[in-house]
Amino acid sequence: MNEFQAKFKDDLIVIGLSSDKQISTVREFMGKTEMHYPQAADPEMRTYKAVGVQGIPHVLIISTDGVVRWQGFPGSNDEPLTEAIIEQIINADPGIAARRAEEAKKKTASGAGKGG
Repeated sequence: MNEFQAKFKDDLIVIGLSSDKQISTVREFMGKTEMHYPQAADPEMRTYKAVGVQGIPHVLIISTDGVVRWQGFPGSNDEPLTEAIIEQIINADPGIAARRAEEAKKKTASGAGKGG
């Protein structure tokens, strides 16, 4: 997940969510594992139960319109999470498309005033 966060840093937000009932276990794991993204805890296991997590790590990719676009075990042999899948989701995300269009519009507008 560190690699995905680094590669897609402008368009992807990775948040680690632990469902361990013992916060001390989560803190201990975080101390031993390098993670370059924010961490949260769900000791009540609400998310774990709501999405039917069957293995760890379990990944949800949620687009800006609130739709789960991919979920599962990222290292699965059947359907591993790859850069290509993440790129496809990012490129189809309506919020990201709108942001990119606005950025391009601003860039064009700022370039137009430079006189050529």
